Amino acid sequence: MSPISSLSGAISSIQWPLMPSMPMYYEPLSSLQTLRQPASIPSSVQPILQQGISESLTELANVPSDKDENTRRHLSSIALALVFLGNGLPDEAHDIITPLSWNEDTYFGGYTLMNQNLDPTVIALASYTHALVHRREGFAQGEFGMMGYQNANYWANAANARNVNDVLPLKDIGKRIMNLSKEFGSESIAWCEANNVVSNFDVTLLHRLMADACRDENMSGEMKEFAQNACEVELKTLIDFCFTEMGYESMLAQNSVEIIGIGTVRNEASAVEIRIDADLAQAVANKVSSAHIGAFQSSKCVTLRNVMQKRSDNSMNEALAAAAGAACRLLGVASVKLNAVGTSKEVLHIILPWNEEENALEAMEGISSTEAKAFYGGGDLSQGDAFAFICTKENNSGSNDCLFYFVPCDPSDGDAIFVDRFFGKRGDTPTSVLQWSKGTIHKKSY
Repeated sequence: MSPISSLSGAISSIQWPLMPSMPMYYEPLSSLQTLRQPASIPSSVQPILQQGISESLTELANVPSDKDENTRRHLSSIALALVFLGNGLPDEAHDIITPLSWNEDTYFGGYTLMNQNLDPTVIALASYTHALVHRREGFAQGEFGMMGYQNANYWANAANARNVNDVLPLKDIGKRIMNLSKEFGSESIAWCEANNVVSNFDVTLLHRLMADACRDENMSGEMKEFAQNACEVELKTLIDFCFTEMGYESMLAQNSVEIIGIGTVRNEASAVEIRIDADLAQAVANKVSSAHIGAFQSSKCVTLRNVMQKRSDNSMNEALAAAAGAACRLLGVASVKLNAVGTSKEVLHIILPWNEEENALEAMEGISSTEAKAFYGGGDLSQGDAFAFICTKENNSGSNDCLFYFVPCDPSDGDAIFVDRFFGKRGDTPTSVLQWSKGTIHKKSY
């Protein structure tokens, strides 16, 4: 297992809860181990703490690269700090990041490293991450009597003074947040356009959005959820940037855990890596309503109309992405993978014909027409429709151009093809526009 793969569970579990304040200890790492109750430490980061932070950094930095060893270690420190921050441990992140961004020794962070001729990218990235730590602190009072958001703005200015636009992936963050907004609706899209996030993204934009989301009772549920997920996009993009700067391949193409926009999976049947559009998968997942889920739970099958509008030249991957998104919601799980060959357990089958000539029944290899018709209660499928059902056939081969087989898996599973980033964060997709507009079906996560 590669060092990055060992972090996949912690990366996929990154969240930015809508909490107005998160007071910090401002204690060194050695003290935090005794201050925190073991039950309060997320299971996703426990392996890192058990191995030891220093040992984890050494392992991550051990990669062939044109960067010198110290720079690789500093970048791995920032990546690990971002992982800790996204898993609810801002003090650990703060202790790691402070020596790389503050030119004085501190009780909690130890000796400064700013006198060691640091790589300019390291300083800019550390300063940016420092801003995120204090954004997480929120309205709580922290260092120098400053509120977290005030301190966050200080570090945003410090990052900008390091020509952050030239060295950090701000345009990538802006583009991904713009894509994210399309999953939430017109209000979030309007916010992105008004703030020109694609070409002029700035860390303070999310400072203000999160502050408003925490204190504005009139802000819609859509915008509150969008704010949370935008912060998660930002964290994951920066983590990926750290690793690519160190010399690793981008996690967007390498890591089997869905990070931002693209998920990957190794198909055991063909041993060929498949890349799917995770944004597309998420959009399809969001179309699965409570009515669909109820029908599937009671009948073990359901027809999904108009899952996809059209097909492009990348049809196989689009179909796979659409099917994976629907599979997560119908099974009620955080992540799914393609079923391994020869299994005899229950498997979710999804038929997704992509043109009018494809015959859905003929696509069911190993399933007779009689069996298919027994399941098939929704009428003929048109292009872009999908039919999902549970079956126990043993000839499942992972996928073909029209029929896909899925089983649940843990998000950290190396074969995970899609991770539903809304799993556990919201209620069922509504069955009417009125429900959606009124927000009556959302569970509050703040």
